[in-house]
Amino acid sequence: MPVTPGRPSGPGPAGATLTQSEADTLYVSVDDLTPLPVLPTFRGCRVYGTTGVSNLVSTGFSVIPFDTEVFDATGFHSTVTNNHRFTVPTGYGGYYEITGAADFGVSNTSRQFALAVYKNGTAASNGTRLALSTSPGHANIALRLQVTTGPVALSAGDWVHLAGYMNSASDGGTDGAITAGQDVTWFAITQVAL
Repeated sequence: MPVTPGRPSGPGPAGATLTQSEADTLYVSVDDLTPLPVLPTFRGCRVYGTTGVSNLVSTGFSVIPFDTEVFDATGFHSTVTNNHRFTVPTGYGGYYEITGAADFGVSNTSRQFALAVYKNGTAASNGTRLALSTSPGHANIALRLQVTTGPVALSAGDWVHLAGYMNSASDGGTDGAITAGQDVTWFAITQVAL
């Protein structure tokens, strides 16, 4: 049955005769229509690097730089200054989900890999670890790890970064290095609630 706005539903004025077409159509007052919800403004960013990371060390996690933005809706990322991090802009505190992936190249020896998201690190420390993904020892295969935090409370000025680890220092080449590319090594942040 078609719905036509503009004429009240019902049989019409007393004594009025409806045509078959009018009887088959449901008329709805515009006042009875519920407006569609307005979607909130999207707040988030997704980045990737065009060069890999070949200097992984066995003494801790190494930050992963990202020099290319797929999108940055609210100014979370800089491709020049501290390009390894997302910083929550002023006025945008809330709950965020942070995800990232890294493709670790083929290792010639059995090595263990890990990927983590950290909050508010310093030069001496990565900061508070929010999420971690690890692998058992592997040799002669490439390995991709992905990590997701779930909702995390962040205030304006808080920042997060993605870091990789290998339990033996890489040889400075492809052995265990993190591969570059939008589809293999990336980092994203999305606000899920205020």
